[in-house]
Amino acid sequence: MQVFLGLLLIFSFILIAIGIIWFIVIMIKKGRFRYPIVVFVVGILLLISSSFGAYLVVPDYNAINEQEGKNFYQVLASGKDVQGESLTFTVSEIGSNEQQGLVGLGVVSTEEKPITVLLNVSGESQAIQSGDTVTVQINSISNFASLFILKATLE
Repeated sequence: MQVFLGLLLIFSFILIAIGIIWFIVIMIKKGRFRYPIVVFVVGILLLISSSFGAYLVVPDYNAINEQEGKNFYQVLASGKDVQGESLTFTVSEIGSNEQQGLVGLGVVSTEEKPITVLLNVSGESQAIQSGDTVTVQINSISNFASLFILKATLE
């Protein structure tokens, strides 16, 4: 979905540029303005719709509350491959391992079975605070004694 929205965004910029250039050429030749204005307006409408569409992208999994956290834990425990999929969760705690360049975020789940998400240290990942809602793309999954560790990147 994100690739489609990205291509739609690029296409809208191309239509806007073509409409502007075509409009300038027609102004010089003193022709009819109808078609370049239509191309320009369609480009603007596509730009607006693709911009709003980016906010409507639904993540593959949610772990915002405890029940969703339990459901996501069950998905991981079942062995389903969730690599490459997105997860939205509320950060319960923050840890740091500066030697490895990672920030650890706790995902809301059952108390006895926490899920940890590891992110590379960056300005965005260091700005995350406990209680924030974050969307990540899962890169890899590790399981150690029923504790799941997900390596991910911010979306």
